[in-house]
Amino acid sequence: MVEIQVTGPKEEVQSVVSELYRSPSLEVLKEESGCKIEDANVRNSVKCFVNYLPDKRTSLVQIIKTDEQKVDFKMFDMVEAVEFKGIKVYRGREVDIFSLIQEEKEGFLLWMKLKKIFDKQT
Repeated sequence: MVEIQVTGPKEEVQSVVSELYRSPSLEVLKEESGCKIEDANVRNSVKCFVNYLPDKRTSLVQIIKTDEQKVDFKMFDMVEAVEFKGIKVYRGREVDIFSLIQEEKEGFLLWMKLKKIFDKQT
């Protein structure tokens, strides 16, 4: 479990916290809201306790064709939607280089937001 504390203007704090909730590789366990006094100013402050779950991102689906050949699909954020009469339906995103680049960019932007907030605090 990791503690992340964000202090600043209300809009900035809410933006960072909502990014934490949207991240598929993070599980927000607890959130504590309050205020903090910095340089005689009252600022919004949120403490989030999170688990980092990198292994929750990808899954492997293997299909065996009628000629006994196996086909593997690596998927991001997969969920098993339905199982009916032995038929399973999966939903997720296939792994491709462009989605990986986009996710890395989004992760980097979140890191930059957090860094900017923490740099202001010190």
